[in-house]
Amino acid sequence: MDKIIEKMWNEHDKDGNGYLDQDEVKVLTIATMKRLKGDDYSVPTDEEMTAAFNEFDKDGNKRVEKAEMSAYLKK
Repeated sequence: MDKIIEKMWNEHDKDGNGYLDQDEVKVLTIATMKRLKGDDYSVPTDEEMTAAFNEFDKDGNKRVEKAEMSAYLKK
């Protein structure tokens, strides 16, 4: 699981700043949905994306650190 998370992180932390912002989480979410469902997926609404972001961003600092993403995906 750690290798998968590391790969996802490296693909989506495009600016290399050590965290994912809301736009990067949106790209990650859509890419994951495409991988899981192919072209048969619905683009999340802004409200759904905010909810997804908040699920990752446990400390509420408007950034998703790798540890937050890892903890969420491992549960």
